Amino acid sequence: MELRELKDMWQTKIEGDISTQQYTSEHINEVIMKTNLTVDKLHSTNIFWWKVSKISIAALVFMLLLNVILFVISPKDFAQFEHALPFMAVIGVFGLLSLWINYEQVKIFDMGGAANLRMGIESSIQQFKRFYFLSSLFNLVVLPIVFYSGILIAKMGFFKVKFSFSGELVWQSLIFTAITMLLGHFYYKKTYFRWLAELKMNLSELSQQN
Repeated sequence: MELRELKDMWQTKIEGDISTQQYTSEHINEVIMKTNLTVDKLHSTNIFWWKVSKISIAALVFMLLLNVILFVISPKDFAQFEHALPFMAVIGVFGLLSLWINYEQVKIFDMGGAANLRMGIESSIQQFKRFYFLSSLFNLVVLPIVFYSGILIAKMGFFKVKFSFSGELVWQSLIFTAITMLLGHFYYKKTYFRWLAELKMNLSELSQQN
């Protein structure tokens, strides 16, 4: 082989290696950018639901306090108010716990304090899985009680409600709970689970590149 041919082959190899490195670098940057965008979507969605939760719970607490104020002003007109207290407590506690759950969810994909982005994302994915399981368990236990209280209040009236057991109301509460949890699951599947799958795929791709 002549010297000129050898130089041409070597030059071609070098150019090919440079082109490959440039492609790999550009591809890695693209994957990192997609990963950051996905994390931003997750965090922004969490913040949105946190704001919705704050407004909803504030309205709920205001309604409960308003009824207490009406009773204090005119106790004779609400002689059976004490019967409504347990139901108010159930709804109020559920609202405050839901607010706390949404607050904990906001912190999951906040990458502000993460020293290593990849490790932070992997940790956030595990935290979200644990959060989803525990929040689903919470709803499974608490929602039937909340719906049962809500149905009694709707049927008897807020200041006339008193506890009574009904198999029919139990079934209605369980049905409402199942519908609520199924709708929530479909929402999470369409948004959070899809974004988490994208994150896992991006992290896997980055690991292969390294």
